[in-house]
Amino acid sequence: MAMTKKHIFLIIVIIASLIAGFKLLKPEVQTQSESGIKITGNIKNKEVIEDGIEVIETNLKAVNKKDMPTYLSTLVKSAQEDTKEEMSQFFKEFTVENELLEIKVLDETTDRLLLQAQQKTTAPSDKKQKEKYRNHISTANHTLVKEDGEWKIAETIMTDTQFIN
Repeated sequence: MAMTKKHIFLIIVIIASLIAGFKLLKPEVQTQSESGIKITGNIKNKEVIEDGIEVIETNLKAVNKKDMPTYLSTLVKSAQEDTKEEMSQFFKEFTVENELLEIKVLDETTDRLLLQAQQKTTAPSDKKQKEKYRNHISTANHTLVKEDGEWKIAETIMTDTQFIN
């Protein structure tokens, strides 16, 4: 049976589709950050991901210490003024301890990172505060962008919250 142009074209299309499909099916990588945080996802450049994680860790530690200047330094400039107002009130009312549990890399480009973080937030056993604030583990999607050559948090969207004791 002779191969016709139609058959050859069909074989080429099938091979091209298979190659494209295999490129899309990149295996999910699992590793650990320098600070011991579990990292999963499609990691292209671990150093870039480490830089993004460092920004998120700095952000969370600043909340723990109620350190407004450091907290704001982790955000894009356009978000700092409004966030300062909101966080000033939060810092007056609450004392919390944030812990970054793990990171999943959802997207990574040269100027944008989308990192999904599992974060644990607990408050001290102060009765008055416990009535207003519930300990929880949350899933936060952090979008980081390059601003003046440094990674900054442009947006954080909480997608899931599980309350804990």
